[in-house]
Amino acid sequence: MNRRSTIKAAMAGAIAAVATPAVVNAATNPDAQFIADCNEFIAVTRTEWASFKAIPDDDERDVAMASNLSRQETLIKRIWAVDKIHTPEGARAAARAILASSTRAVDGNFAPDTLEQAVAVTLADYMTGGIDPMAGVA
Repeated sequence: MNRRSTIKAAMAGAIAAVATPAVVNAATNPDAQFIADCNEFIAVTRTEWASFKAIPDDDERDVAMASNLSRQETLIKRIWAVDKIHTPEGARAAARAILASSTRAVDGNFAPDTLEQAVAVTLADYMTGGIDPMAGVA
């Protein structure tokens, strides 16, 4: 195999690795459970936000959302217990979870209460490419 063939083979391998769906790599990703927990937290949070639109009465909403809120608390504890994120995918999952749980104004825009929250939202927004995981429900 000559040098040109070797370079082409290496490039093809690199392209294939980048093109491989994240799901295929999930089994070997050390942050796989953390990412799954963050994604589930976002889904539960989206459901919670949607319930605010669908069920205007606070008491009815609390009853309807009891199991979701319990699951959300469990996920928060599991996410909070992670002491180190190992991969860029894990960092992006954390950023999405930060955005999903960030304080918002009535219009859905971020409304941080402290400098720390403002910095966290700004960094999370950067890390997600400006894609809000709550878009459409917030």
